[in-house]
Amino acid sequence: GFTHSAAILEDGTLWAWGGNANGQVGDSSFVDRNEPVELSCRSELTTGLTGIARTAQATLFPNPASDVIFLQSPTRIGLWAVLTVQGRTMISGSDPLDKGLDISQLPAGCYFLQWQGTDGPRTIRFNKL
Repeated sequence: GFTHSAAILEDGTLWAWGGNANGQVGDSSFVDRNEPVELSCRSELTTGLTGIARTAQATLFPNPASDVIFLQSPTRIGLWAVLTVQGRTMISGSDPLDKGLDISQLPAGCYFLQWQGTDGPRTIRFNKL
């Protein structure tokens, strides 16, 4: 990222640090991280009790999800991609996501939805059941 970084260690753990004003570090906070923090893809860290993942600019629901996710954003969403935690693109497109994105073919696990909005690039984490 422009102001944040992430690393996958040899043991498979995911760590991130840096600017976090939009939740881009992925630790369910908006606090800048000067030291690496280990990220977990457990549902309770991603969604709290609401079944919703939020950033300052968008809401993704349901989370975790098994078949379809929805993304609502106050700004227009341009190109988007679903990435694995290793950064591999699994699905991409340019269609609006407020009508739903079929994730039924993805294996269970933790993913990142990245998109280009009118206010810049954004990322939000979700879990596929």
